[in-house]
Amino acid sequence: MSTAPPARSGQCAVCPTPATSHCSACKAVRFCSRRCQTLLWPTHKVLCKRDPDVFYIPPLTARELDLVCAHKDRRLDGPGRPTFYEDITQADPQGHPGDVKPWENFVTSITSTEARPRPGFESLAEARDDRFADLTEAYRFLAVLTRPPFAHGIVVERSRAAWYFFAMRAGDARTLYLESWAAGGVDALASDPDAFARDNMWLGAGSCVVLNKLYRQLVVNMTLGTWAILHLGTPRIAPLELDALMATGEQRVLDAVDAADLMPLATRNRFRRELERYFQARQRANRSV
Repeated sequence: MSTAPPARSGQCAVCPTPATSHCSACKAVRFCSRRCQTLLWPTHKVLCKRDPDVFYIPPLTARELDLVCAHKDRRLDGPGRPTFYEDITQADPQGHPGDVKPWENFVTSITSTEARPRPGFESLAEARDDRFADLTEAYRFLAVLTRPPFAHGIVVERSRAAWYFFAMRAGDARTLYLESWAAGGVDALASDPDAFARDNMWLGAGSCVVLNKLYRQLVVNMTLGTWAILHLGTPRIAPLELDALMATGEQRVLDAVDAADLMPLATRNRFRRELERYFQARQRANRSV
């Protein structure tokens, strides 16, 4: 398998133009130009030469951890809502014990460079998913924290913002998949004789494997969006070009779902429909701006 996002055969990882070169380090991700390679570099440098079959999300920097810890008691969703600290460390309204996490464990998770399973308690796949979930929560918090009206006096490295926006999309996608998986259980057994086996593969592999290509394409989308919105420098991305690139990227996300053979068929179909609705809502929101 490839470290590349799911570009169609022969296409650049960033745009639909035929690729003419590849990353000189990993030799896996293909580009049509130096410009496209530059656009993707802020996030590709993290994924370059890593395991191609497992998605990886980087830990928080020391500065980002300081921000999370300094503002963990803020109620970003309004009065009466839980603080970020309470969201992480307290059980959900149904009291699921698995949703309780000591703050110290959360900090360890979001600053560790690799997943570390607890012997006798979880598999490596479970540890990866746990770390992924913690980091997406932390990056989503930073995404909200660094936008008005909370952003006064808060400065972050702009190239890191792609991971904040990725976490928002990837967290939503993971939730949509889990909901589709749960809702499609009965349908899966009726329409797919191998559903049980695929469920076991999902449980054994975890989302960082099953949704690997989807996550990689979302990284591309959010890197381009960050470059355009925050004006990271040259090259520039014009709004119309960004819209076209995002549409290409979203179609590639759907292609990745179609090709995800670890998903039960009913789950895959339901998940694809939910993602299409999600992307359509984003497009409507953009047109209204």
